[in-house]
Amino acid sequence: MRRNGRIRTDGQTTDVMDTPVSTLPELPDAYDLHQYLAQFKLPDDNLYALVDGAQDQRLSVGSRNILGEPLRPLFTKAPHHMTKVGPYLVRIKCTNRYPEYMQRWTEKLGTNTGILLLTTSWPQAVRQHCRSIFKVYDEQHNMFYFRYYDPRVIRTYLPTCTAKECRQFFGPIRSIFVEGETPGTMHHYRAGQAAVQMEKDVIKDWATKDEPGSGAART
Repeated sequence: MRRNGRIRTDGQTTDVMDTPVSTLPELPDAYDLHQYLAQFKLPDDNLYALVDGAQDQRLSVGSRNILGEPLRPLFTKAPHHMTKVGPYLVRIKCTNRYPEYMQRWTEKLGTNTGILLLTTSWPQAVRQHCRSIFKVYDEQHNMFYFRYYDPRVIRTYLPTCTAKECRQFFGPIRSIFVEGETPGTMHHYRAGQAAVQMEKDVIKDWATKDEPGSGAART
């Protein structure tokens, strides 16, 4: 967006165009992300992350070092070098170091490091489901790994899902949160009756929606 103006010199009026004014959302911090997710979290929900170990091993192993959770790789019988760079399921618990982990997560927004999930299911069931949709087969029965935990991949895939594919993909997962193409934004996906439902949110706007004069930006 640009602001236009007019200046007058030597009795003549000239149209000018000011320096572009940025309309990008302000980048969120850990508190903003926590407040945003809290808008959608039900009392029995658990928050999980699917982290691409190839993008950031600090977030994947952070489940053990920061949150005290065991490592849950989706690879189980792969060579060690593949396990280290593969996807990890992380249960994000509200421990005393929870803010530290969420801060790391916000610092990685925009780098396609992973996605966030809300579900009432426990880690074993969630990991089993995530593994079941991790492997896909073509018409010749060749197996491939489906990198749906990459925001660029899942943003393209989910809008194409049929009702059946939607149910199969979500399984026990109630909500999926994926960073948007615009910094500071989040795509919120849910399984609808006929297709995937998606809303685009500005994280900081939703984090302050309860403050007087503020409002949630949604498209």
